[in-house]
Amino acid sequence: MPRQGVIGTGFTALALAAAPAAAATTPAGTRIENTAALSAGTDRVASNTVVMTVDELLDVTVVADHPQLAVAAPDTVLPVGFVVTNTGNASAAFTLLATADRGAEPVAPDASITLAPGESRHVVVGLRAGASGTTVSLAATAAKGHGAPGTVVAGAVIGQTGASATARTVLVDGADAGPRLEKFQSVLAADGSARPRPGAIITYRLEAHFTGPTPDVAIADAVPAGTVFVPGSITLDGRTLTDAADGDAAAFDGTTVRIALGDVPVAAVRTIQFQTRIQ
Repeated sequence: MPRQGVIGTGFTALALAAAPAAAATTPAGTRIENTAALSAGTDRVASNTVVMTVDELLDVTVVADHPQLAVAAPDTVLPVGFVVTNTGNASAAFTLLATADRGAEPVAPDASITLAPGESRHVVVGLRAGASGTTVSLAATAAKGHGAPGTVVAGAVIGQTGASATARTVLVDGADAGPRLEKFQSVLAADGSARPRPGAIITYRLEAHFTGPTPDVAIADAVPAGTVFVPGSITLDGRTLTDAADGDAAAFDGTTVRIALGDVPVAAVRTIQFQTRIQ
C-alpha cells in the first residue's frame, strides 16, 4: 500500500527554464463588453452593449523533474522533484499529497500551496528506503474541488485536467534508465458531463519521459475506431501545432497523429495532447 508523507516547497529557476510559456488565459472576473455600430447614409446608430464576466477556471498540472532516478544508498534521503503549475485563470489553493509504494517512506508532511494563474512551484519530496522499482507520486488537487471537466464547484468551473493532476518518478538501477511513455484520457460531453456518448470529445494526453540525452525520438498514436480526429487539436508542451506535415513537429496523416521530437538533449518530460470526437 502506498505510504504518504512530507513535501518541501520552494522556487527554482533551473527546474522551469526549459518549460515553454503557457498561452495567456483571460483572468477570472474579466468583463467582456461588446457594442456594434450601424451606419445608413449619414445616420450612425449604436447597438445596446452586451456584457459577460469570465468564470473562474480550475486547472493544474504536475510534472516530474526526472521520470526515472537511480536508487540512493541505504538509509539516505533521496530528493525527488516535481513542478506544480496553476493552469487556471485565477489564484487558487492546491492540496499536495506525496505517496510511495514498496514500503518506501516519503519524508515530509502533506501540504497546501497557493499559486497565481500561470505560476509554477518546485516541490521536493524526500524519499527514504526506496529500492529499484519504487514509484514516488505527487498529486495536486484544487482545494475548491475537482471532478469532470465542465462541472461547477464553489462558483468555479472544472477545467480539462479535472482540477487534479499526478506525476510519478520511478526508482531504477542505473542500467535500467530509459525513455517511458504514459497515456491519459478525459471525456467532455455536450452537457458538460464526462459520459462517453456520441458527440463527446476525448482529450488524449501523452507524456514522454526522458532520463537523459535521447536521439531521434518519434511518437505515433492512431486515432481509435469509433472516433474522428478533431482538426487543430494537437499541442506539444501546451503549444498548438498544425495538422499538416510542414515545418513543425506534428502531422496527422488521416489515421495517425505523429510527433517528431528529434534529438532530446537533456532529461525532460514532453507532453502531447490531441482530441477525437466519438461518432
